[in-house]
Amino acid sequence: MHYAQQALSTQWSNVKPVENRNLGYDLEADDDSGQRVHIEVKGLTQDGDISLSPNETLAADTYGESLYVCVVSGIPEHPQMFLVVHPALNGRKERITLPVAVWRSFRWDLDSE
Repeated sequence: MHYAQQALSTQWSNVKPVENRNLGYDLEADDDSGQRVHIEVKGLTQDGDISLSPNETLAADTYGESLYVCVVSGIPEHPQMFLVVHPALNGRKERITLPVAVWRSFRWDLDSE
């Protein structure tokens, strides 16, 4: 996280950690045009797929192209950073969760046929 924060601070302003606020991302910053960006940081010792939690996926859907997944691979010896913009479009969703309040609103009444 610290590596990503320092590296992003070279391009964006006001980079600050917000991971304790449970927003679905770890950092906020202002890009060069002054727009707020949201950054989820994932660290890897070796390359592999990245999965977003349900809260992170909701943030990706909510913030669209202003949300980035920052992958830091090669930790700790040779870190490299990758920024994936709009992960909801660039990733693959393999699971849909229907909360009980949603599926219960679709009651099918057999007696009405």
